[in-house]
Amino acid sequence: MKWQLFPAPFDRSHIGVPREAALRIGARLMCGIAGIIALDGREIEREHLVALSHALAHRGPDDSGIFHALAAGLTHRRLSIVDASPAGHGPMTNEDHTLWITFNGEVYNYREMMPDLVRRGHRFRSVCDTEV
Repeated sequence: MKWQLFPAPFDRSHIGVPREAALRIGARLMCGIAGIIALDGREIEREHLVALSHALAHRGPDDSGIFHALAAGLTHRRLSIVDASPAGHGPMTNEDHTLWITFNGEVYNYREMMPDLVRRGHRFRSVCDTEV
């Protein structure tokens, strides 16, 4: 399987600088996410996901994770902002492991959404907006 990584334009001047100092110089810090889907159904190699993760290491200094299924995979480099606990580890799955997500962004009303989802039977392992 052939694949390429197409990184978005990114200011790398903050690499190796503590987070607080990077923010002071105006660096835009964010998680790094990537995925591979083999549309022909062939199994993807875990090493490709590991390579993607390494390429994004500067984006998420706090944690990293990989989800690998036969023909799909996700990688996540975490910059902990909302839930800094290990429960916010990504990629994340739902309670019955039928859905997986890797996410970079913020769901602003996730706290308001949680009670309704709990009433509908969802169980949460974190207080992370991604899981909601």
